[in-house]
Amino acid sequence: MKKVMVVLLMLSFMFENAQAVFAASVVIQNDRQWLDTSGNPIKAQGGGIINVGGVYHWFGPDFGTAGDYKFYGINHYTSSDLKSWTKQSGGRITAGMPTIPFQSGDWIGRPYVMWNAATSKYVMVLEWGGHETGVRNQYAFLTATDLSAGNAWTYQSSSLIKKLPDASGNFYSLGDLGAYQDGANAYLMYTFDKGQTNGGQAILKLSNDFLKPMPPTTGNYSEFSGGTWDNGDIREAASIFKRNGKYYYFTSNTRGWKSSDTAYRTAESMAGPWSERKPVVTSPSSADSFNTQHDFVLEVQGSQGTTYVYGGDRWSNYSGGDMSKGVYAWYPLSFAADGTPTINGYANWTIDPLQGTWSANNSTLQNPGFESDLSSWTYAGNLSIATDPAEVHSGSKSAKSYSTSAYTTLLENTSASAVSGGTYTAKVWHRSGNTFASKKFQVYVNGALAKELNLPTTTTWTEYSIGGINVPEGATIKLSISASGNASAWAQYDDFSLIKG
Repeated sequence: MKKVMVVLLMLSFMFENAQAVFAASVVIQNDRQWLDTSGNPIKAQGGGIINVGGVYHWFGPDFGTAGDYKFYGINHYTSSDLKSWTKQSGGRITAGMPTIPFQSGDWIGRPYVMWNAATSKYVMVLEWGGHETGVRNQYAFLTATDLSAGNAWTYQSSSLIKKLPDASGNFYSLGDLGAYQDGANAYLMYTFDKGQTNGGQAILKLSNDFLKPMPPTTGNYSEFSGGTWDNGDIREAASIFKRNGKYYYFTSNTRGWKSSDTAYRTAESMAGPWSERKPVVTSPSSADSFNTQHDFVLEVQGSQGTTYVYGGDRWSNYSGGDMSKGVYAWYPLSFAADGTPTINGYANWTIDPLQGTWSANNSTLQNPGFESDLSSWTYAGNLSIATDPAEVHSGSKSAKSYSTSAYTTLLENTSASAVSGGTYTAKVWHRSGNTFASKKFQVYVNGALAKELNLPTTTTWTEYSIGGINVPEGATIKLSISASGNASAWAQYDDFSLIKG
């Protein structure tokens, strides 16, 4: 059975007087290999993310290509938009460092980083396997004073954990590691070999300096016992996040290199009690979380809301699958009125870190800029595809209408179907000339006109928006242009978008 290497939730931290650096909305593209800003594959599988002053820091193990499981180091990438990642060379933890006892034959995973305000130090806790005979996994702790390019991590030998207890105080060997910070408190989530491999999971509070586990007898301890391998009770890859005062505890099934379903529990307090385990809904339905194993849920807070991002890894690709499909897949979570979470399995979706909002955009509204001509569009009347750069807003194509005599145009896109419920904004880039009897940008929800906007005549490319579109769960959204032009009237349309939030 594989030694699992998974890193959990990296929380967002905003420090006093820190200057936040955010980018505009970007498209997260799944099902492909992710590259850093130098054009090299990102190597951080089983990693996690911490946000410091608007800069996201992604720490993850560097190991070889398929079949090479040696540990080479812990990579550190930074980004302001969650899409463009720059690899940081300074402060890299590598095999064979004189002050840190990790070797190339070891299994290093889950480098989870937290900020301890009381000690003014960053604390990294990680899984360390293969180092000592008779010990499946150890949990090691390192500290640093900052995350700058030249930061140095210090190994805390006195904090090394070889076994952890159950509720009765009996100690067991360890599997997966996870952690969660809740203000000044931090918690360790671990899988342990009670009764069988990965037979139990627990949540244990850490000491005030985040370097030692507290005994279960001090409270803030919860244990979840496993059942059998067949019924999915053998869980691992735990993470915790908080939404609307409720704590969510996510886990995956233990399936070796294979992808897994995702399950969750909830509680009003970290001390519990925790609810019974339930499956996390997927949209569309997926028995293996869209060919991923759950690793973390990243909380992206912005001025208009908070987006929760499901981060998954494709270990199956690493172990011989299609590497062109990528080993990382991030999906937006949505929540029903009762708090039930759904993983939205969009191949492409948009996130705005500044606003803390996301949209299905490119995944539900297909061919929004006519790059595939009129694929996903229908039209009646006068319409054609423009390729002259002077007639295109972005990319290589747009839609246009023109005639020396009076004409009508009806252009529609109905590819946004089965969308998640919420409030949406529809946008279009447009310009036109001469006289129109009417020219409207319209939005239909489940076939009924929801909102419309009269488009003015201007020869300059301008973006027009319709906001506040209320959409029920699973609806179909249609974007439409309805125009009636007089003789010699012309109009061009490009870069439609549909944004949730």
